[in-house]
Amino acid sequence: MRQDLGKHLRGLRKRAGLTGVQLAELLGCHPSKISRIELGTAIPSPADVRAWCMHTGAEGEAEDLAAQATSVEVAYSAWRSTQRAGGLLRLQQDGVTELTERTRRWQAYEPRVLPGILQTVAYASAILEVTRQRLDRPDDVEPAARARFALRRVLDGPATFAYLIEEHVLREPIAGPEVMREQAEQLIADSHRANVSIGIIPLGQLRTRHATENFTIFDETMVRVQLLPGRFTATAPSDVAEYHAAFEMLSGMAVYGDEARDLIHAAVR
Repeated sequence: MRQDLGKHLRGLRKRAGLTGVQLAELLGCHPSKISRIELGTAIPSPADVRAWCMHTGAEGEAEDLAAQATSVEVAYSAWRSTQRAGGLLRLQQDGVTELTERTRRWQAYEPRVLPGILQTVAYASAILEVTRQRLDRPDDVEPAARARFALRRVLDGPATFAYLIEEHVLREPIAGPEVMREQAEQLIADSHRANVSIGIIPLGQLRTRHATENFTIFDETMVRVQLLPGRFTATAPSDVAEYHAAFEMLSGMAVYGDEARDLIHAAVR
């Protein structure tokens, strides 16, 4: 529903001959808000929708689309309540889907923490404990961390994995020195796998593209974006293409092989 609404609003903008920047100026907001709404990672308010329609010459659709935005918000709130109702273990188990098993090419960018499949049990436990406290969930951190670690089995399958990680993620003290060293050793070991590519974007790198939210591309047909409030999915070809272009640009900023491993080593010295 979010993606459908965003796609429709994007169509109105393009039909009016406006760029995202131009529409943002008319609405008095940052261009990134326009992008998030069109990608379906943000829900516009009814007032946003009415203003959008006014500036794109679609006043006749304003009330219907405003009502749709309200419905999306209600549905999203219900989704969040459902997610909050379960424990962390349930969330990890829900992640083991047909998608996980059938994907043959994974491409992911991580600006905050290491990718879940590459996490040790101890590193995952530290992250999940913070999540548990934020969401006030039952204490099932240990089984949830082990369930996440069990997903590593896909690394032994036929799929290929390309990960882009910001260097500051390696240096973030998620847990104590021993946990971080263990995590670094596992990351280095994974970097030697024939089907795994790990690129590190160095600190101080000349940015040809600013960092964006974390995302995972599945077989170049679907994208999942993990934001603080929840997880969103994009399947529209134009949306997937935009994330793929971002991945390709970020790839050019990363170092690989021994250079990447040197940065991993240096982060935990």
